[in-house]
Amino acid sequence: MTMTSAEMHEMHSGGYFSAATTEWLSFFLMSAGWFILITSFLGYWRVKRWERGIRQASEPAAMPSERDRNVRTGLFSVFGLPIGFEHHEAAEDMDDNGLPITPVPLSALSPELRAAREREVQLERDLRASGLL
Repeated sequence: MTMTSAEMHEMHSGGYFSAATTEWLSFFLMSAGWFILITSFLGYWRVKRWERGIRQASEPAAMPSERDRNVRTGLFSVFGLPIGFEHHEAAEDMDDNGLPITPVPLSALSPELRAAREREVQLERDLRASGLL
């Protein structure tokens, strides 16, 4: 049985695809596989980080220690903000850090602080009106 030159060429070239074609195909498939693997790991890491943030947000905040209160009292006294740290039972009188909120009358503020407070109130009003707060 004799083979034609076309049959011999097909037999030596590995069938329908040449060696260069199969190398490029394998390179493409390996690249796609590594891309899928890396994006999967990054997605898993992102979801776990998000879960950790949600779990930490649901934990109750600890009350500030006496040292924290002393440091804050010192900082507030240096900057001239009259804020007291007495314990309040009402939840609406506490800020996010568990510190009491004491309103400061505008007459007790300097003209610069009074103008800054008025600008802050106006900004908050504008943000609430636009739906951003």
